[in-house]
Amino acid sequence: MTAGADASFSPDGRKVLFQRSVGHDIHIGITDLCGGDTIWVWKGEGRAFFPAWAPDGSVVYSYMGKQRTAYAGWKANDGEDGANLYHWCRGERRRLTKGRHFDVQPAISADGRIVYFTSTSPYDMSKPIYRDHPYKEGAVVMSMPLDGTARPVPVTSLTPPMFGLADPQPSPNGERLAIARLDGYFSAWRIVTSSLSAPDVMTYETPQEMVAYSPSWRPDGQAIVFTGYRVGDPGWGAYMKDLKTGTLTRIATGENPSWSPDGQTVIYERGGTVYVKGVR
Repeated sequence: MTAGADASFSPDGRKVLFQRSVGHDIHIGITDLCGGDTIWVWKGEGRAFFPAWAPDGSVVYSYMGKQRTAYAGWKANDGEDGANLYHWCRGERRRLTKGRHFDVQPAISADGRIVYFTSTSPYDMSKPIYRDHPYKEGAVVMSMPLDGTARPVPVTSLTPPMFGLADPQPSPNGERLAIARLDGYFSAWRIVTSSLSAPDVMTYETPQEMVAYSPSWRPDGQAIVFTGYRVGDPGWGAYMKDLKTGTLTRIATGENPSWSPDGQTVIYERGGTVYVKGVR
């Protein structure tokens, strides 16, 4: 379909959002499925990645500036060595987070009000961030208003190093989260779901013998697709789980699948190319 990664359909199903590596930089673009020029959300120096649609067609993504040595970053002391969230809307971009930590994997609630993301910032936001190493605190799931009127807050109380949480995805009805969870260093990543009213109470959706991450809800909330691997697979696969029946289905060889707005098609990547496949 097109060269790129982390692709997803627009809310109206007419466009595809993707990221593309160009030398040492990573750009983010929007391609119209009916033809026309690509619109570049970011095309320049630095790395823009993990793009996510908001319901109004705007985009939230992570951005890291030009790499420099640790010494140069320490001397500058400007807090620009992390990855922070930006909101792009109609050609204008607005910064959502700031700091030397890593804010990545954004996902926006169906009502367009809340951004969920993974962050290496500590729970106590009043503490100094990363005096020693950017991953000192581990990664947790955070949320904040998309309009930037409040600071990020933790979603769960599960903390590293006993737990790892990533890839938060709010359900279409806004009541649940799908998350990739790691129970300690010697276990595998698994997909869990939880209610936003009790986010620490999680249900495992993938078996213990499977490595799984990057979930995406079907628009009706009755199924998820995700990246998974089981012994015997030819490689990483795009899997689907029916949440009613518990059935696991391997859709294709590829990664980072997500649904079309009508729930009939899945988009995924393989070898730097984006593919689309119908799913029944």
